Amino acid sequence: MGTLANLLAGPGMLYVAPVGESLPELNDIDSGIITPAGNWSALGYRTEPGLLMEYNPGLEKVMVEEATGPVKMNLHEEEVLLSSGLAERDMQAYNDAISALTTSQTAAGASQSAQDIFSLGGGTVREVQLLFIGKSPEGYSRAIVAWKAVAQGKISDKYSKKFAGINAQWMVLSDPSKSAGQQLLKVIDITGVPTS
Repeated sequence: MGTLANLLAGPGMLYVAPVGESLPELNDIDSGIITPAGNWSALGYRTEPGLLMEYNPGLEKVMVEEATGPVKMNLHEEEVLLSSGLAERDMQAYNDAISALTTSQTAAGASQSAQDIFSLGGGTVREVQLLFIGKSPEGYSRAIVAWKAVAQGKISDKYSKKFAGINAQWMVLSDPSKSAGQQLLKVIDITGVPTS
């Protein structure tokens, strides 16, 4: 028989920050959702499928003459993709979804309208840190931290009578400064309250 508490559904927030930004205090579980301080900024409302995490390991069979099947598997590469639909189509959403985007602003003047501008073509690829905060099966917080990521999704910008968000995808990059086994990302479930 399964455990109903392990069927996770509900709201969560996705945040972006410069690489190396400090994580929020993960013992802050009074409300069940942690709000990070510092340079973290929320990506705003999101559309279906919420947050999608894909892990793709590259495994290599080790064959020996004495056996007809593989005797071992080696991990020779791994890839993590994080995807989310961004419901808000403001300049910040485009900036979060397109890694080589250049933004600028023009202030309003006597004969000049105020403008937010983004430009594409020949920009520099930006690395960011991602943080997702949702609920754990225990009802507290679940944090998913991607230490380094690059927005690399193909953006399809649709203008029509029906609502359309921006589909964003980030390739998670390896961070060799982290311990082996957690160089791509880390998932942390708060499972109980502090004892003191």
